[in-house]
Amino acid sequence: MFLLIRWLKSERLVRMSRAESVIEFGTFTGYSALCMLEGLPRRHGKLVTCDVDVAALEVARRHLSCDPRAEVLAGDGLKIAREYVARGAKFDLIYVDANKRAYADYFEVAIGAGLLSQHGLLVFDNTLFKLRVLCPGSKERIASSISRFNAQIANDERVDVTVLPLWDGITLVQRR
Repeated sequence: MFLLIRWLKSERLVRMSRAESVIEFGTFTGYSALCMLEGLPRRHGKLVTCDVDVAALEVARRHLSCDPRAEVLAGDGLKIAREYVARGAKFDLIYVDANKRAYADYFEVAIGAGLLSQHGLLVFDNTLFKLRVLCPGSKERIASSISRFNAQIANDERVDVTVLPLWDGITLVQRR
């Protein structure tokens, strides 16, 4: 069931948003990236995925290397995102499933620095964090970071935000 949900949210989000370019932060073994490739146009779609876990990336590379639309990068996602911004790159869909304590930084690079295309979709995974974000005063650093992030973007005038209570929480963000 978990894999079906991950496929649905990945492939369908790409297809429904009509994304032609996707960047994913937090590849792990590449399952989400494979699903997102299914939603991209065959001829001109492009997917970039990155992670700091080199061992997991090797598994992802084995699965993604057969598709010329996929590029797998090792390194810190925020650094890679800023490099793309410096080159003037924009992505139609940005999928963030990386360092949860840096979600606010990913948001600013996407919205503030312009990595997200004008009508693009920004997706954050695990934004309910096992419902621990609902516990006031949580001492768990990740849960409190995500809780602060959720409050920050809910009040940001630049964007519209939708939280889907699927699995561990998925947050969809678009510019106004």
